[in-house]
Amino acid sequence: MSAIAICTGEVLPDVGQPVVIVGGNCSVTGFDVDGEERFWTVSGDNVGALCLVDFDSDGVDEMLAGSDDFAIRVFKGEEIIHDITEKSKVILLTKITTAVFGYALSNGAYGVYSFKKKQWKSKNKDLVTAICGCDVDLFGDGQKLMIVGFQSGVIEVRKAFSGEIVHSLKVSDGEGAIAKIFYYDYRMNGSAQVVAVTSTGLIKGYSLTSKKTVDLSNDAEQKEASEK
Repeated sequence: MSAIAICTGEVLPDVGQPVVIVGGNCSVTGFDVDGEERFWTVSGDNVGALCLVDFDSDGVDEMLAGSDDFAIRVFKGEEIIHDITEKSKVILLTKITTAVFGYALSNGAYGVYSFKKKQWKSKNKDLVTAICGCDVDLFGDGQKLMIVGFQSGVIEVRKAFSGEIVHSLKVSDGEGAIAKIFYYDYRMNGSAQVVAVTSTGLIKGYSLTSKKTVDLSNDAEQKEASEK
């Protein structure tokens, strides 16, 4: 099996430990820390995106698998409990908060679902290459965030439920597409940052602010360290 998408987490309650979940040619397999297969199920087509979300809000994460047949399938263990049909190949999925997740398609479309409801959708000629959910209420209005990276190197931050763009910037000219975005406490100081990795290997860190006059406040110390 060739790996197309990978995520980590606990899918089956009886496993009792984290597993690495690998999506490939029409199947999804879970491996434990010893490399032993602990989970396997069939998907309808090649799996290009995976994430874990508490889709039915029962306190246990379900697995979402996006595939080449335009489907997002929701698995509870090995059973499909729901599926969503989109307009193109599903290339990216990300958890935002309980039962809320973001997606991106190969035709340039991207957006957010809350349970079975599509909250918003946008489409851009500049193809989406990375997405990252942020379970943080930055503006005090109850809305979490989704960070979107594009082929051009642009990053935008949108509110999860309305789709409103609250920040936008370009990482650097000539550094290629945004390959990956993380949101975590990179500096281990109790405050999470946005970490963007480009296709050329450049890594930059940013601190989100609620000030709309500033797209993203660049963390100079992280920027300097990443460019050394």
